[in-house]
Amino acid sequence: MSLPFPNKTIHQIFEEQVERAPAKIALIFEEQKLTYRELNNRANRLARYLTTHYVIRPDTLIAMSLNRGIDCIVSMLAILKAGAAYVPLDPGYPQERLRFMLQDTNAAIILTQEDLVQNLPTENKSVVLVDRGLHKDFPVSNLYTMVHPEHLAYVLYTSGTTGRPKGVMVEHRNVVQLVKNQNYFGVNSHDVMAQSSNINFDAATFEIWGALLNGIAISVMPCKTMLSSSLLKAAIQKANITIVTVTSALFDQLVRQDTTLFSNLKYLLVVGDVLNVSNVNQVLGEKEHRPNAILNGYGPTETTTFATTYRITEELETEEYAVPIGLPLCYTQIHILDDCLQPVSCGTVGELYIGGAGVARGYLNLPAVTDQNFITNPFATTDDNKLGINLRLYRSGDLARYRTDGNIEFMGRRDLQVKIRGFRIDCGEVEQTLLSHDQIAHAAVRAVDYCNEKQLVAYYVPLRRAQSRCIWTPPPSRCVW
Repeated sequence: MSLPFPNKTIHQIFEEQVERAPAKIALIFEEQKLTYRELNNRANRLARYLTTHYVIRPDTLIAMSLNRGIDCIVSMLAILKAGAAYVPLDPGYPQERLRFMLQDTNAAIILTQEDLVQNLPTENKSVVLVDRGLHKDFPVSNLYTMVHPEHLAYVLYTSGTTGRPKGVMVEHRNVVQLVKNQNYFGVNSHDVMAQSSNINFDAATFEIWGALLNGIAISVMPCKTMLSSSLLKAAIQKANITIVTVTSALFDQLVRQDTTLFSNLKYLLVVGDVLNVSNVNQVLGEKEHRPNAILNGYGPTETTTFATTYRITEELETEEYAVPIGLPLCYTQIHILDDCLQPVSCGTVGELYIGGAGVARGYLNLPAVTDQNFITNPFATTDDNKLGINLRLYRSGDLARYRTDGNIEFMGRRDLQVKIRGFRIDCGEVEQTLLSHDQIAHAAVRAVDYCNEKQLVAYYVPLRRAQSRCIWTPPPSRCVW
């Protein structure tokens, strides 16, 4: 029995695309374009520079903090070709968070750019400035490494429940199952994928590797473009973009500006939070200026970007309070279970568990938390054991139920975790940060709807008041972020 998707690494499949169509455009950024051969050559040079100057083994973690653009994509690919895994660092993160991520990953190497390096905690780290071109004279031939599909491709940090961010360890095979031989999207040689997501957001996994492993072009969107409907519409038309991914919050914002913005797209993927029925209907109501399909994508970082999708091609019933999250991807299993890990009946709310080839390895340096959230799959079959792809279930913490048509509805959370502008935030982490202040005795953080978008509200009790009354009372103060 063999896997139903390629049992290869990300860079091996990319290199096959290079052999198949070396002159095809792979990457577009502003006025720059790279073919598949040119992108491969640049990545190989950088990868050879890395392997020449540093000891790199499978599962070695290399950090990267780069502006959106060609250097960023080249660096991701080069790290994989060198036999390592990449760790994205957002240049806008506080230094304390960046320092923690570097310490937690034990990343000894940081790939960055001259205009960003001064904001990074680079103590005891080797810094490679990719925009200096130190690697430009290295050979362009493909490298051979001992990396296999079960080795790490990247580590992406999510919010923690106790003030500590968790590094999710995603393997090559997890990414390959997401984008190869799938049931929720298909491409042809003329398609162009917009790369609109921050690389610290797992939607970028779909955008980048969904394009490069299927032989189509990526058009990298500058940040300012994504915030303006007029700029985005112009960019879509200029690059002939056919696939765009946005967060639900950004979707709502853009629709308020222009309901015809997504005209003639093949796929519009909306991810990260509950999708608004009214805004979906406004977009699909533009009969001459609408996308072919809107895909509502659901999935935690721990299951590699998407676990389910719901395809919308016609206006929804107005009584729908939210858009379903749909059906599982190929090679993905969904179980809605009660507290005894027994399946619930149709229409009954239970906790959503996810199994299959997309389930990540676990959390970096957190074995106890991994064991708590990645449980042995009680529904695994003999075939699953042979394939080795469905031996664990990820406990999502999301509540859901089956509809009579088989689609799944998201019903909220079991804990205080929330989504804001597509980012997963655990209110407990923010509470712990507030409580670390020496003048705060108690703190509570919640998400509230304000001006048509979610915002975090922090309530706190000053230390002096708590000491004088010695009881918990409704917090008198609040701070809105």
